[in-house]
Amino acid sequence: MQRTLGRGFSMIELMVALSVASILLSLAVPSFVRLIQNNRAAIAANEMLFSAQLARGEAVKHARAVRLCPSSDAAACTGGTAWEGGWIVWIDRNRNDALDADEVLRVVNPLGGAVTLSGPEGLGFSEVGTAISSAVFEVRAGRAGLRQVCVQMSGRSEVVREGEASDACDV
Repeated sequence: MQRTLGRGFSMIELMVALSVASILLSLAVPSFVRLIQNNRAAIAANEMLFSAQLARGEAVKHARAVRLCPSSDAAACTGGTAWEGGWIVWIDRNRNDALDADEVLRVVNPLGGAVTLSGPEGLGFSEVGTAISSAVFEVRAGRAGLRQVCVQMSGRSEVVREGEASDACDV
């Protein structure tokens, strides 16, 4: 048997090291996938939360009704309850519940990464910042990462993670 000190690894040492690395990697990958799914759900939920808070703040600031609606083309409300295609936050200056081009405050692009976001067909805030109706948005990313964005009639909104208790989602 030759000495390999200072010349590198023997074939047996290399095979043992690769075996240990592959075992550790096989244990880490499933939890890493779950971590990515949880992060995608958190990002989508925070986008919706920010949009709801922006809409409420702008409604009070401009003393006008502000609405959110799902939109897949960033130009018009598409209706329906699927929001993962993106949405628009807009001021309803003439209170006709119709989006006019000069009223757009924010456009949110489609969510990527197999994230689903479902909720009501629209969300609105009055001039004083109260929600026109309470709403619950559900965010999912894969099998993990359920989040709910809850908007109360008072206009208060928050993100609730799966397994957490909150009075905000009791709408």
